[in-house]
Amino acid sequence: MSIRLKVFDEKGGERVDIEVDPRKKVDNTIEGLVKYWGLEGNYELHLSSRKVQKDVIWSATGVEGGEELTLIRTDTERTLPEDMWRKRIENEIDSLKGMDLDMDTVREGDILYLTLVFKDTPGPVTVGNSLAMTFTHQLDIRLGRGYPFEAPRVIWKSRIYHPNILPPEDGGIIRMAYLEDWDFTGNLTGLVHALKRLLVKPELDRRLTHDTCSRAAEKFLEGKFRA
Repeated sequence: MSIRLKVFDEKGGERVDIEVDPRKKVDNTIEGLVKYWGLEGNYELHLSSRKVQKDVIWSATGVEGGEELTLIRTDTERTLPEDMWRKRIENEIDSLKGMDLDMDTVREGDILYLTLVFKDTPGPVTVGNSLAMTFTHQLDIRLGRGYPFEAPRVIWKSRIYHPNILPPEDGGIIRMAYLEDWDFTGNLTGLVHALKRLLVKPELDRRLTHDTCSRAAEKFLEGKFRA
């Protein structure tokens, strides 16, 4: 069984699929592409959507027959060909329609704005001086032309009391691993799941340095919130 190597042809602006005989070393093919593009060390390898170290590929072949290896360059601002970009976003929006949320979309040139409303999703808030849970949340997502190589911009728009999310009146900025460690294998469905999980399982090692976020972190550590 052959190994499928996917690359984006930076010179031709097209995706290229290469079938590699597993009896031959995959590194020979990769080295040829790297030399052709003049990348030197400026590239990443992803195996079946998982980022892998280059030495994993260099040993034996590093991959099993039938797996998909993707090579992308990291030395330039990258974009998908426009038709691929549009199709990917359409597919991801379609996948969101099956989730428990409301969604509005607005397209302005090469930027797509989404407003999502989570329903039946627990998240911490304050009511007066008391702690409580609310189950409806609103956020805005901005997808630029660099998506999916460029992470979405996410802004929280409804009330919240959380270590990783600024209140809307202070900017609604979100700090979380899914966004900070973003790579092109990320997608909107994964982002939504990560945000819903974050609401009840904060990433305290990534808490924001803001008074409200610090106080919320203390409450979580004290076990004051229960979904």
